[in-house]
Amino acid sequence: MSMSFRKSIRGAMGLCALSFMLTSCVSLQSVSMTQIPSDRDDKVSASADQFLFLNIAFDNDFVNDVNKQLLERCKGGRITGILTKHEYINYFLHIFARRRVTADGFCLKKA
Repeated sequence: MSMSFRKSIRGAMGLCALSFMLTSCVSLQSVSMTQIPSDRDDKVSASADQFLFLNIAFDNDFVNDVNKQLLERCKGGRITGILTKHEYINYFLHIFARRRVTADGFCLKKA
């Protein structure tokens, strides 16, 4: 084999390995929804993330931030029509990952 052929093979293999390592994957773990109100004027949203190393999660406390954010965005009212999503994003061969919880709803102010 010629030297240039070997270099091109090594380069192709290196490029394949690099592209494989830089890929990520997103999966939707769960979705839930409550009753949607007829009054949909005031939409509120919240989200929280947790980064993982080696897929180890020591707690789920980050989810509580979503509830706090929703309550702050709807002071003096009640939230209904809530759509929640739990996503898992895998980076670099499951060495790094992120869990994300998002919630969207409608704030109903007391009349």
